[in-house]
Amino acid sequence: MDKYLVRIISFFIYIGFYIGIVLMLSLKLEDLTRFYSIPFRIIITLCIILYLVVYRNKIKESQNFDFSIFLYFFWFIYFIKIYLDLLGNVVYESKDSFDFGLYTIIYCIFPYIFFKRIDFQKYGNEIINAFILAGFILGITSIYLYSDLIFSGNIGRLTEAKYQGYEAKTINPLILAYTSTLTIGLVLYKLSSTSKGYNFPTKLYYIAILLISFILTLIGSSRGAFLALIITLIILLVNGNRTFRIKFIQIILFSTPLFIWLFFKVGSGIFDRLENLNNISNDNSASTRLTLWDNSLNEFMDSPLLGGRLEIGGIYPHNIFIEIMMATGLIGFLSFLIFLIYIFSKSFALLRYDNKYTWVIIFFVQSLIHYNFTESIYLSNALFISMGIIAGIKIKGE
Repeated sequence: MDKYLVRIISFFIYIGFYIGIVLMLSLKLEDLTRFYSIPFRIIITLCIILYLVVYRNKIKESQNFDFSIFLYFFWFIYFIKIYLDLLGNVVYESKDSFDFGLYTIIYCIFPYIFFKRIDFQKYGNEIINAFILAGFILGITSIYLYSDLIFSGNIGRLTEAKYQGYEAKTINPLILAYTSTLTIGLVLYKLSSTSKGYNFPTKLYYIAILLISFILTLIGSSRGAFLALIITLIILLVNGNRTFRIKFIQIILFSTPLFIWLFFKVGSGIFDRLENLNNISNDNSASTRLTLWDNSLNEFMDSPLLGGRLEIGGIYPHNIFIEIMMATGLIGFLSFLIFLIYIFSKSFALLRYDNKYTWVIIFFVQSLIHYNFTESIYLSNALFISMGIIAGIKIKGE
């Protein structure tokens, strides 16, 4: 029973959640997505609570100092800011002050606690398999619904669908880009790390996932996701024994022509967007982010100790570090930074200790890149999941 619960939570807590969003948008129910996302997240949170209560005797706590206390202190400061906003009747354009707290609890706090407390040695394979399966189903669903756009040969990016007569609203291309990039990283790890190899159906399954995920990465056309993919390839190449590297290089040699063919078939705009970085003033996306970062840093400078507003003009800064500085000041930022340094330190230790932890580090690095270019701290679901896994892994000496 416990394994099934871990599989279900792992499937739906991140990538699998977006399957429902894609389906709702295709049915032109975009105005009702909140009535899916919030109840669904609450159900997942209740499943987490159920697991933590029912299987509490199976959870082993480390006797060493728990650096999570710095993360909990950061959240404490964040909730104090929310409470002060509620007392002061502070009004935000995008949501109520109460929503900041609710989202933080169901997107960040409980996912972190859950993955920190479960036994990675027992459930690690269940988690990665659930992530990969979710990526596969999200990919199949997206390609089926957007097939006419994808294979038109000139979509560039999914956001351009409205200019090609597509009536329903499409999912945010960044979601497809980052989830597919993660799926690629996990599958490449799986294919490279096995010493015995896989049977033909399993190999076919993984190859199909790579193909589907490549397509989603291309129509997502995210520069941040592209960077995450490049760093993932470097991690896989650098970390591992000789057999692991040989297998990985073989997979890359096989995948590269496929990626090039798909690039021209889909008509992705990823390289055009990369080229636009040479002239940021003509790149609306990049220049908007720079303006957001500048405004957010000014908000921080006005109240450097405890920070200022949680959002400015209904928009978050699109950078987790700047947002933490803006919202919680130096006190919250330093607390979060200490915890993050601990996670980095343990990540290096895990890479040296055993290759089986490589996929977790890939997940963490990709999510950190993700939330430095988009999304807000209270929706940084993947980052806190990955940090929870790393913080909860027990290795010799702990």
